[in-house]
Amino acid sequence: MSGTLIKKATDAVQQLSGQSRYRVDVHECSDFLDVLRYSAVESLSQPWRYDVAVTCSSADIACDTLLLKPASFTFQTPMFDGTPALPVRTVLGVVASFRRISTSNDDTHYALTIVPRIALLGYTKGSEIYLNQSVIEVVEQVLRKHGLEGPDFEFRLSRESMRMTRWMDGKLSLQSFFQADLGYTRNKADNNNTFSALANWNYGLHYNFPITGNFKLLAGGLADLNGGFVYNLRNTNNPASARAYINLDVSGMAIWNLRIKNYPLTLRYQVNLPLMGVMFSPHYGQSYYEIFSLGNSSGVVKFTSLHNQPSLRQMLTADFPVGRAKMRFAYIWDAQQSHVNDIKTHTYSHVFMVGFVKELYLLKNKRKK
Repeated sequence: MSGTLIKKATDAVQQLSGQSRYRVDVHECSDFLDVLRYSAVESLSQPWRYDVAVTCSSADIACDTLLLKPASFTFQTPMFDGTPALPVRTVLGVVASFRRISTSNDDTHYALTIVPRIALLGYTKGSEIYLNQSVIEVVEQVLRKHGLEGPDFEFRLSRESMRMTRWMDGKLSLQSFFQADLGYTRNKADNNNTFSALANWNYGLHYNFPITGNFKLLAGGLADLNGGFVYNLRNTNNPASARAYINLDVSGMAIWNLRIKNYPLTLRYQVNLPLMGVMFSPHYGQSYYEIFSLGNSSGVVKFTSLHNQPSLRQMLTADFPVGRAKMRFAYIWDAQQSHVNDIKTHTYSHVFMVGFVKELYLLKNKRKK
């Protein structure tokens, strides 16, 4: 009898969670937390923060059972047909605060705050000296020292080359920019582990418009190739999502060579806007088995433009000499969006990079006749 009651209660909880647009999961918390409302703050160079108000039938949830526990906040699409809701986006973090607000005869109101684990470093303080280590090695050592392993951060590899050509009286430059990242996100609650591998290559031409001796504008176009996959261990249908699309971008650039107290500095700003392209996208609810095994591939390759793929990529770099070498600090803000075959995707990334700049000169031998 008790087993039947437990099963009925579990089915009721699953049905309620499947009818909600938001869901909160906390590791080792057996109580169902129904999201009442939430507010989120996401800003540049600051850890995000989700303040969530929930209701629960249990009136005595102890704070120490939830504090600092892995948690997730999921945006989902309810189906209203008894099947589980479809997850759209999941934010992974830890519970930074938890408190009880009020209690009634029916339920109890609680408030909790979810932040990324790296935000907990704000409660620490220390000083150390690092010798014979790169910036990446120092950052990785600090993160691992505080228990932030690979699943909580990643480093992206990028390579760029720019050179002048002889076309159009030597005013046309050729740019090649490649970036790739391989990531693994592990949630300690083991309810949303994800592998990902993504690559992007831009290749194109810019016409140079010198304004002054130290400042110039560039305008042109790029071929924008993107490919990779995201493997979600939680999903049962299409756990591996392929990403493949090609765009033609318009691109603008501004380069400023200046000196600050006789110290040379090169600043560059670039913006790329995809105008048109093609994208591989299954239909909503369509499996890859239907596409590749059964041959139901009609409509999985779609034309894209500003109406269904409003995206933008911006890059700001600063080059400066350090001894005999030249270093580069770069920031990339990338917003990739699409609405194809009734599937909406939003990928926003803020990337900070540190690297070295090498200047190469091509010398061609001239044979005398």
